[in-house]
Amino acid sequence: MGAAMKNCSLVALILSLALPLSLSACADSMSSPDEDRVQSLELEVVAGCHTPVIRKSQIDQAFTMIRRIPDLEPPPQPCQPDLEELMHCVATGKQYVWEPPAPPGA
Repeated sequence: MGAAMKNCSLVALILSLALPLSLSACADSMSSPDEDRVQSLELEVVAGCHTPVIRKSQIDQAFTMIRRIPDLEPPPQPCQPDLEELMHCVATGKQYVWEPPAPPGA
């Protein structure tokens, strides 16, 4: 396997660890041995569709962030009224900007 193909495979593996479908699914699916194995590969750069390019100097920080995901509070999500307002704006040509609710105590 060529070096470029091997690097693509590594990026795919990292992205499968870094971009879970939901935070709750992530808590059960992340396993430290997999994270440690991928982190030990001495990657030069990580690139993906839904992440900025992560350069070698930032990879350890990125893995630290990945390991914190299971402990994070899920971010606020749009609800049905938000979807209905979005659909109305699309139908009428208006702009729609969703504003998440303010955090408690803010």
